[in-house]
Amino acid sequence: MVSVYCPRHGSRVLLTERQVRALHNTDAGIVMELECYDSERIFVVTGRGAPADPVAARSLVMSVVANRHHAASPKTVA
Repeated sequence: MVSVYCPRHGSRVLLTERQVRALHNTDAGIVMELECYDSERIFVVTGRGAPADPVAARSLVMSVVANRHHAASPKTVA
C-alpha cells in the first residue's frame, strides 16, 4: 500500500497495488503511475536516482507522460 496526495480529494489517500497503472523505470528514478478511487491519475517519483527537487521531478513526470503515447520502450513495465 502507498499513501499519496490526491488533488481531487484534497487529502492523502491510501492506495493498494490494484491502483498501480504503470511503472516507468528511467535513469532519473522510478515513476509510479497510480489511479485514485475517483479516477484521478497520480504520479510518484521514487528510487535512488529520484530528483529531490520538485521541479525536476515534475519535468521527469511530464517526459514520461509525453512518451507513453508513443510505442512502449523496453524500459517501461505495465
